[in-house]
Amino acid sequence: MTATEWIEEWLKEFPSDKILVENARKMGDTDEDIKHFLEGI
Repeated sequence: MTATEWIEEWLKEFPSDKILVENARKMGDTDEDIKHFLEGI
């Protein structure tokens, strides 16, 4: 599973995190970076 797929699955379970993911992408974070961040929550 790619980081992008993992994030999509995460957002199905935690849809309120969508704005967090969108903002991180706008700031230049990769999906791998975002995945590592979300795993730490």
